[in-house]
Amino acid sequence: MIKLIRNCSHNNEVATFYFEKNQEKAIIKVSSTQPGIEEIKQEVEGWRWYQSRRYPNSKKELCEIIDRKKNYIKIKIQYIEGCKEEYSKGIQKNAVLTTNIIQHYCDIWQGDKENTHPCHGDLSIVNVISNKDGIHIIDWEHFSLNGTPPFGFDAYNLLFEQLWFSMKKGKERKYPNNGERDILLDNIRIIRAASTEFSEFHARPLFSVQKFIRTNPKLWKDQNYRFPVLLFDKEEIAIIDDMIRAHI
Repeated sequence: MIKLIRNCSHNNEVATFYFEKNQEKAIIKVSSTQPGIEEIKQEVEGWRWYQSRRYPNSKKELCEIIDRKKNYIKIKIQYIEGCKEEYSKGIQKNAVLTTNIIQHYCDIWQGDKENTHPCHGDLSIVNVISNKDGIHIIDWEHFSLNGTPPFGFDAYNLLFEQLWFSMKKGKERKYPNNGERDILLDNIRIIRAASTEFSEFHARPLFSVQKFIRTNPKLWKDQNYRFPVLLFDKEEIAIIDDMIRAHI
């Protein structure tokens, strides 16, 4: 059985399929355009980096190129069984999962001894699968290995994405409520504790994450407009970063 999941959505020029045959389940991605081919190659590189840290004893590649021609590429990603949550639930309803992801991020990224500052590029609740074996990060098409933001960027992006949905769902608010604030601060403490140095990026995380995304659109092939973190206005950024400084 082959089922189309996504056909070149988000302007990414990559078609995604679910494949199932006998006992094998996989995700298939194909493209016949140069931008799509480059995106798929990034996905392969990201999976290989992640596999070397998350599944170091696995002898089978989780993501592999199964067909490659001059103007065509096809990859197969091993299907991971588990649960996915919706980011629209917000930071309080996703509190436990959010903390598990942040801790997983810190464990994995701390293991990068080459100091290459790898970046997932789209770490979101919807790009994570959880099961009895823990957290599994998927969708590595925006992966970048060098010249990327400081440690913590992906984790902060996920946190602020969750906060945005909490604050903007229903009646919009300029201030996080106490529950949202406590979850945000607890997770920022985890990120800071795992970081080897304290910089402005950690001192003003919301401002820094938004600035990096806005000033590096090519990392996302000009698709960075999709990030909820960019929807915080200047007043909200100041309120949230000041709150973080006051409590940590």
